Amino acid sequence: MKKIGSRTYEVTATDFPIQVKIRAKELNNCDAVPSDIHIARQGSLEQIVPVVVSKPDSITITYEIQNPDPDSECAMTQSIPCYFPDDCNDAACYEFVISAADGTTEKTTARVPTINPSFVTLAFLYKK
Repeated sequence: MKKIGSRTYEVTATDFPIQVKIRAKELNNCDAVPSDIHIARQGSLEQIVPVVVSKPDSITITYEIQNPDPDSECAMTQSIPCYFPDDCNDAACYEFVISAADGTTEKTTARVPTINPSFVTLAFLYKK
């Protein structure tokens, strides 16, 4: 997995499955809501893959992104709205840890927004 933009990653077959962990910091609950994975090829939406989320504790969400198709290039995107209580402090955030099967790890953060929710969009460009 190679970071090629703010929240954009180039991936190959050896990077899958990709593990995503979202952890709430300075919050009592993880209110991030990962969408399904949208797979597009040649600019057209081809498939929507459901995400199976686990919540091992109140402040953590985890899920895996599986290999979409080892024989063709595609773009995989996912939007994650992250909700913050009105009375949270300014240090509150959601930390995302994205780990590829090859051991590569990337991080990103969602901070307290002016208007709820804060949105994170992850993009994975699959290369043969």
